[in-house]
Amino acid sequence: MKDYTIFTETTGDLDAAYINSGAVRMIPMSMTVGDDERFFAETESDDEIKSVYAEMRSGKTLKTSRISPFVYETTFRPAMAEGDVIYLSFSSGMSPAFASTTELSEQFKNEFRDTVLYSVDSLSGTGGMGIMLERMIANKEKGMSAEENVLDIEAFRKRVHMMAFVEDLTHLKRGGRISATSAAIGSFLNIKPIIQITGEGKLEVFYKCMGEMKAVQFIAGKFRERFEPDTSSPVYITHADNERTAELLASRIRAAFPSANIKTMLLSPIIGVHLGPGSVVISYEMKQ
Repeated sequence: MKDYTIFTETTGDLDAAYINSGAVRMIPMSMTVGDDERFFAETESDDEIKSVYAEMRSGKTLKTSRISPFVYETTFRPAMAEGDVIYLSFSSGMSPAFASTTELSEQFKNEFRDTVLYSVDSLSGTGGMGIMLERMIANKEKGMSAEENVLDIEAFRKRVHMMAFVEDLTHLKRGGRISATSAAIGSFLNIKPIIQITGEGKLEVFYKCMGEMKAVQFIAGKFRERFEPDTSSPVYITHADNERTAELLASRIRAAFPSANIKTMLLSPIIGVHLGPGSVVISYEMKQ
């Protein structure tokens, strides 16, 4: 089997063991706080990540930046000299990453005759990408070629579901992920909007709950209806500095599915900036 490298970006959340081992290479992304530019590569300490959410709570405005075509090109070119590359991007419904790397893949066809850049649209983010990356790593270890791995993930991604509750929709509106009309929901009466990623990889407001406990109950209930109990895929619960509620959701899931492989971790600040502090996201494989 020809060797290949798996890449992703920091819109995805992945068990740090895979990053530290080199099984997946992470392309850092940046955000700015005033004139201060910071880069995140999924290797930050919990304290560093929590400090970002503390700044958001204090009222500071944080902005993320897209990965430039130059960064993609200079990152992938050395790897392409050694073997194929698979790049798992943030959802095309919310980011130009897939389109940019697809265009670069076409350019590379004239330069690299023996290796290929495969750009894969996750149609997801955060822990949803983590689930797919773990599967891609396992596929590679089983001996799948890069092309076979890509075909498997493109079929599998339809079964990966992501749902979240947010404190309000202000941050999603600011980042252009939802409309101003949708953002008006949940700005009063302690309403917690429930959002999910559609099959087209876009965010939608799915439901509205009165208070955090009701939101946890609702998400746990939907999980029980949809979760594939026989899967080997993990369940990712990622949170924007809201460990108490993330663990409460995890306990509800363990009570219903004791054997579920639950991974609870801080949400990447690159995504957290858009969801807002206090958000909790759950990603899992659904029944077929």
